[in-house]
Amino acid sequence: MRTPSFWYRNTGPFHRLCGFLLSPLSNLYGQCHQARTSSTTPVDLSIPIFCIGNLILGGAGKTPTAIAIATQMKELGLNVHFLSRGYGGALKGPLKVDPQIHSSRQVGDEPLLLSQTAPTWISRDRVQGAKKAMEAGADVIVMDDGFQNNSLQKDCSFVVIDGLNGFGNMRLFPAGPLREPLQEGLKRAQVAVIVGEDKQNVQQYLKRNHPDLPILEAILVPELAKTPACFPKKFIGFAGIAFPKKFFKTLESLGGKVVETHSYSDHHQYRKRELSFLKKRSRKEKACLITTEKDFFRLPKKHQKGIFPLPIRLEWKSISQRKWLKELILSYENETASEN
Repeated sequence: MRTPSFWYRNTGPFHRLCGFLLSPLSNLYGQCHQARTSSTTPVDLSIPIFCIGNLILGGAGKTPTAIAIATQMKELGLNVHFLSRGYGGALKGPLKVDPQIHSSRQVGDEPLLLSQTAPTWISRDRVQGAKKAMEAGADVIVMDDGFQNNSLQKDCSFVVIDGLNGFGNMRLFPAGPLREPLQEGLKRAQVAVIVGEDKQNVQQYLKRNHPDLPILEAILVPELAKTPACFPKKFIGFAGIAFPKKFFKTLESLGGKVVETHSYSDHHQYRKRELSFLKKRSRKEKACLITTEKDFFRLPKKHQKGIFPLPIRLEWKSISQRKWLKELILSYENETASEN
């Protein structure tokens, strides 16, 4: 689905009316969430579990955050494995993702991206997926998403917050973007990560309402060393993510001319006719056809030729924050080692 505009705009009568009319469904959604979590007893495994999640539906920067944290774990000599539900994929798992064999239709786009950094497992049953990772020699598991999944005991949960959109209109789905009541979710978090410029005063809100919650700040930057040879020239950008305009603004910031942009729904599975249209426009405009890495992984391999992904990475805003994160990782690893 496309992200509804009234989730993030609550100024006009139409936006307020949409939220009001959907409030009864939001109440029902909240009751179902509460019933599901209260009826589940988390399984505690003898391995550190780091969960990278968020409180809203749609993109907040979870996957780049998970990759950045896992990369730091690898630098510390830890054998880190990713665990994902495999959203958008048909396979239930548990299975280890192999990008040479699996497609996004089988395992989802995010696990394919994660597998470029560390061994990645998908499993609808998170406990079974974690056990498979342990059997394969994992020292630590990083869950990409799963903050609202109560089946597995997490040692440290990071809540990732998009600085541009914050928590939206602060209403529960479907009246708003929240996956669960805001205060309930923040109380379960051990760390908050604000990605991008904090235009919604999220940090101020957290310090006022959750003063003991540590806050990290990060930015997403293009990996220019990995960009295609057509940079910086003419671009046609397309994206099927929660907030495609953010990707298009990144393209504009790199120089060159963005001829046109095309937006699709989040996790969109591209059809042959759509890709044919985009390539036709690229030839006509003599422009480089470029998309996000996640979108690129959703393209059938036979249609990837002539389309370029724009790699991005998450960077912490200061060396002190990176050092603090290192100490946090080691504290959980040492705690687990002493218990065993």
